[in-house]
Amino acid sequence: MHRRHFLVAVLCLSLGGLHADLVVLSSGRTLEGRLIEATDQELRLETFAGPFRIPKARVVRHDPKGGGDFAKYEAAAQAGEKDPSAQLALAKTCLGHRVFARAREHLVRAAALGVEEAKTAALSQEVDKAEAAWRKGLPQPVGVLLKVGTVQVLDEKERTWLIDRVEAASALLFRITNGGLYIQEVVVDVGSPKGHLVYDRAFTGTPEGSGSIPMGPVNWDPAVVVHEMGHALWGLPDDDSAGSGGKWGVSKYPCVMAHQWDQGFGPCCRQRLSAAFRKERLSEFFDRLEEECEGFVPDTQVTWKGAPAPKQARP
Repeated sequence: MHRRHFLVAVLCLSLGGLHADLVVLSSGRTLEGRLIEATDQELRLETFAGPFRIPKARVVRHDPKGGGDFAKYEAAAQAGEKDPSAQLALAKTCLGHRVFARAREHLVRAAALGVEEAKTAALSQEVDKAEAAWRKGLPQPVGVLLKVGTVQVLDEKERTWLIDRVEAASALLFRITNGGLYIQEVVVDVGSPKGHLVYDRAFTGTPEGSGSIPMGPVNWDPAVVVHEMGHALWGLPDDDSAGSGGKWGVSKYPCVMAHQWDQGFGPCCRQRLSAAFRKERLSEFFDRLEEECEGFVPDTQVTWKGAPAPKQARP
């Protein structure tokens, strides 16, 4: 398609009523895209970076016609599907929005449509350089230290089970902080009733307190471990609603501290954690959406105290 014809086609599509949505999150971040679906719990939005699921609890504004840049992008993509010059232009647009994977997709299409290799190679290098610089500036996951005491001396089976529970809690913490926090090391002091959390095989009650919190076998569900870590490590209350006095179930936001186990941290808890980890830029992790989280949970180092470490099984 001749460039002039391509521009005319884009203009016609734009004037034809093509529009896109603008979504503003509670953090102030804005997203442009086309609304795919809206439910009581979330918005599904097709964006420059692909489809996102956005919890409505994080949305402070939704303008169905505010996504001008994305509307222009979609119009150009439709009009220039088989236009090599248009594919180069679309790659540059995606580069400008730091959507590197989609920029590369347009470069592949441009090459398939006959664009000179020198042009696509030069722009590809520009994309690689921009992505490397962007990734270099990203904050790194923050590892935390968890101290666990045990009232009884543990046998090898209990030790294996306990570490498995801690590693599962680390994976959950990593997920609900969008890759921001994980348990870097757990120090298990066998036979000591002191620590952030204390394992007691005879305990059958409800864990309570802000330190040396007693926890029986039924309390070591990963979500309960993260909840109690919230108390012991960061002083988070039993809710996520300002002025509620820490009463159970009063949070207006889904939050692991309000006993809504699979919902992550709510806004107030995020604010407290972001302040606690200001230098580590934890708030930037909270600003991400689920689809933007990548990478595997870092390993948890285990240190045993108070008794010999368990024998390592031979490979």
